Amino acid sequence: MKNFLFISVFLLCNIALFSQSNGDSIRYAINNVGYIDVSKKLELQSGDYKPQQSNKMVFQQKGLNANGASSRDSYVRLIIETTIGSIGDYEKLYSKVDVSASEIKEINDSYKQILIQSFRGTGLKLLTWHGTSFEKINGQNCLKCSYLRQLNDNFPVEVEMYFFHNNDRQHVITISYRKNEKDTWLPILLKSLNSFKITNIK
Repeated sequence: MKNFLFISVFLLCNIALFSQSNGDSIRYAINNVGYIDVSKKLELQSGDYKPQQSNKMVFQQKGLNANGASSRDSYVRLIIETTIGSIGDYEKLYSKVDVSASEIKEINDSYKQILIQSFRGTGLKLLTWHGTSFEKINGQNCLKCSYLRQLNDNFPVEVEMYFFHNNDRQHVITISYRKNEKDTWLPILLKSLNSFKITNIK
């Protein structure tokens, strides 16, 4: 099995998208990746909030771009990122997942330590490590990593990260929300997650 800890410095360019309305959600087609359906209760970051990285899309609670007062009463994020390496750096998207218990433990411990190190000097702290597991999302294999974190004295936030390997690239979906808003946001976020489809298979 390929190294799940491989980190590439090469980023996917031109993650431009187009969208179409679909009931209570909007389908965003992502160049060189695929598509995802996102609730109309979320909006794509723009203006001062828009990320500078061309490989990154961030969705947040609706109204935040316009600095709506009520939008600051909540916190939710849906982030999609892609990194590109070399052919064979990652498993193929539909490869059979075959890992031993010891390998899963090693992956789990490594991700936890990387996370703790990334929090140093940021005001972030890890409250609970939920662990890692291998999942299948919309028929696609991925590694899930989840935890509860807190920034300074703000509300604790639940975070789930899903790593999709695709031969020479890795697609990562991160969903996060305040723990006390779980009933509001988690169903919406999981609906988006389960709609994610990679069509540019390497």
